[in-house]
Amino acid sequence: MARWALISGEGGSDKSACARQVADRLQAAGLRVGGYLQHKLRDEQGQKRYELGRLGAKAERVVLAVDGIAAKGPGEDFFCSMAFYESAFDAARRWVEEDARAAEVLVLDGISKLEVSGKGHCAALESALRLPEDQVVILCARASQLSCVVERFALDDSAMVAALEVPAEAAAVEELASAVREAVGKPRTP
Repeated sequence: MARWALISGEGGSDKSACARQVADRLQAAGLRVGGYLQHKLRDEQGQKRYELGRLGAKAERVVLAVDGIAAKGPGEDFFCSMAFYESAFDAARRWVEEDARAAEVLVLDGISKLEVSGKGHCAALESALRLPEDQVVILCARASQLSCVVERFALDDSAMVAALEVPAEAAAVEELASAVREAVGKPRTP
């Protein structure tokens, strides 16, 4: 099982921005980082939508979900007030699997009740966690779902590198990045 680090916080706490800061610090230190971040956007009419942005050299973006639109067909899954596109989850899983071949660190953003129920990014997360223990997976999860995420994905405390709750000071973000840098390439000690 891959080692893992955690960025947690409630909705709107900017977990994605924190994950971006950590990824930037890791890349600046020479580590290869892959995976994806979720981006919350609003169109001209104020309608909320989410996009996934791929990290690393192959920058790609796909629409993940739109607000207030009921699922229309087999390629969409309605959850909360959002209609999610299965094709976006498939893209994220593919990105994780491709990036895992070269990246030392993978970032998986937006882990919540959808994944706990076996949908959404569940397949991408399961794939990432099966990586060797010299790779590190950074999970961004909603704090209110944390215990369910830990239980559902059997996240072992001995494989945990570090955790950060946002909002966080810059020094705490640097501590997380430093702990991940130190863990890359090293097997865990029992």
